[in-house]
Order: sequence, then C-alpha cells, then structure tokens
Amino acid sequence: MPAYLVERYLPGHDRAWLDAALARLPRARKGVVYLGSTYVPSDDSCFSRFEAESADLHVTKECSQYDGTAGSFCTITSSNLNAIKVGSRVVYAAAADLDLLVLHSDLVIVGPGNNTAFGHVDLDLETLTGVVTFWGGTGVFAHFRAGPLMVACPAFPACSWDGPYNFSLRG
Repeated sequence: MPAYLVERYLPGHDRAWLDAALARLPRARKGVVYLGSTYVPSDDSCFSRFEAESADLHVTKECSQYDGTAGSFCTITSSNLNAIKVGSRVVYAAAADLDLLVLHSDLVIVGPGNNTAFGHVDLDLETLTGVVTFWGGTGVFAHFRAGPLMVACPAFPACSWDGPYNFSLRG
C-alpha cells in the first residue's frame, strides 16, 4: 500500500490533547491504516503516517447530452468505486475546440449531496481518446486522486475511464 504523511497545524493544543485525539483514531478503517504520529511542540505541528489503498478505476458514462459547449455534460452509467454514483453528472467547464478537434477542459463530477470531484480532460475529438486526471473535491472526494485515466469512446455516446485512483490523505 502507498504511504502518506499528513501534516497538521495544531495551535493552542498540548501533548495531552493530541494523545487523547490520537487514541480515538481507529488503527485501520476502509483501506486506510494509521501508522503513528510525531508531535513537534515548538511548531505546533503533528506529522501522522498512514497507508491507504490504491486501485484501478473503471467508469462508464453516457454522453448524448454533451454537445461540445461549456456546461454540457455526460451521465455516469457505472463505476466500480462506490463514491462515484450512477446518475452523477460529469460537467465540462470549457467548450471543445472544433477547429483543432480537441477538448482541453476542467471538469467536475457532480454527485448527490455535497460530493463533487475536480478534474481535467484532454481529449482528441477525431479518435475520441484522451486522458483525465482528478485532484480532490468536496465531501467523499476531498482526498480523491485519479489518473492518468485513459478515456475511450469506441461507441460514442458511450465512453469509459480506466486507470489508477487513491484517496490521498494529504491535508
């Protein structure tokens, strides 16, 4: 499993407070293992070590509502990651460049509640292939990282993303 170091700034707290907070932290939970912490009182900082799962993501989406304009979207039809719900929308911030036949756009997965993932896509509109990356978001996506995810649309408007993801615990 990949290891992560989380730095937290904790002004106004002492070692006793930190020990009590760390005692409440589960040692292992849903693919994340807490490995320990180092407290630096002179900097009011705490460094915690974790291991977290990394895996391959497979998402399919239906893009009949995507028309190349900013704000158009695709709809998630399947995902092997529970955080990416079927029915969520993938909204594109920029319009496609129809002269160059490319799409370079930030995008957002808009899920139920306050769950959004932030990313970017580079897509060749001739071959309908490209790359997507994600770097966090809100709600369940706060520590989400994915990519490079390979984009393929062999039977447009059906498209897919495939590649690595993890939930990086960087603060």
